[in-house]
Amino acid sequence: MVKFVFIPLILMLLLSSCEIIDSSRGEPYKNPKEQAENILLFLEEGNVEAIREMFCERLKNQENIDEKIQEAIDLLDGKIISHKLVGGGGRAHWGSDGNRVIENGGGHNIRTDTDKVYHLFIGIYKENDFDSDLIGIFEFAFSERDENDEVYPVRVEIKV
Repeated sequence: MVKFVFIPLILMLLLSSCEIIDSSRGEPYKNPKEQAENILLFLEEGNVEAIREMFCERLKNQENIDEKIQEAIDLLDGKIISHKLVGGGGRAHWGSDGNRVIENGGGHNIRTDTDKVYHLFIGIYKENDFDSDLIGIFEFAFSERDENDEVYPVRVEIKV
């Protein structure tokens, strides 16, 4: 009887006090959904600097990057009332020399309290042993959707 109580108690303590760690790098792992939620929060707040900090070094250093981010902020009309992941995935590549690239991405549909619908796509390099300046968000596209849920041409696109 003691075993049945003791083992679940140990498991609960271990699981509740941990964060997910990338075992190969020892770094906290931020999943694409979490990063998209942060982007949406920062868009709503109008926080250009916070969005820029989520980008990879190559995007951060692009000419007029703050103006492009501000375009996305200005496009958003209203407060976000819902969003959902509508597509996404990831892939990993390993070279014969042990170098690797881990890439994730996803599209998110967003609805605001002004009854506007938007689409956000972000591409993320979680790891890139070939070019560390690409780690982070390397692609960002933000656009409106029409009443038939069709995506308008991308209004703001920032990519490497």
